[in-house]
Amino acid sequence: MPQDAAPLAPKTNVLYKRNRRQRGQSMVEMALVLPLFLVIVMATIDFGWALRSYIVLTNSAREGARVGAIGASEADIQTRVVSKSAGLLETADVTVTNAQSAPGTELSVRVDYDHNYISPLGPLLDLISAGSVPDPIPISSTTTMRME
Repeated sequence: MPQDAAPLAPKTNVLYKRNRRQRGQSMVEMALVLPLFLVIVMATIDFGWALRSYIVLTNSAREGARVGAIGASEADIQTRVVSKSAGLLETADVTVTNAQSAPGTELSVRVDYDHNYISPLGPLLDLISAGSVPDPIPISSTTTMRME
């Protein structure tokens, strides 16, 4: 060992103390960022499920209007809408207007659904916003077609 080389012990001790401080800083940063990150993830998941529900409702209303446009009864239209709704709707959620009318008149099928949050985001937003965020979220879709 050369004579002008410094011993490693003091330098290692300084690095060890610095690493301990940085680990503490990382834990504090994580504690500050993690709740925000989780809220963003929950909001993304809930938005995706609400969008999926809206698309399913729109497609089921369209299916019911198409069946009604060729002369099906109101009960048949409601059955078709409920069967195409992926389990989201019941017969009471479907409103049919002008079923079995004369050709050229407009038939309307309206579906109403209350989407519940699947994460704890709803109660959290309700707590923060003092009740201005709806829970459950009302989703509706209306399709109008002409009778053939």
